[in-house]
Amino acid sequence: MYHPNLLLMVNKSKNMEVNETIKPNIINGLDLRFSSLLSLFFEEG
Repeated sequence: MYHPNLLLMVNKSKNMEVNETIKPNIINGLDLRFSSLLSLFFEEG
């Protein structure tokens, strides 16, 4: 019989790993979009 908190901690750490691998991709995508928007904005101005 596993301790429920132990199971929760394992699940949390797995989720954190997934988040850490997904976050940079999302941030990079946002940075690309944001920088292209900024360049458009400055070209207009």
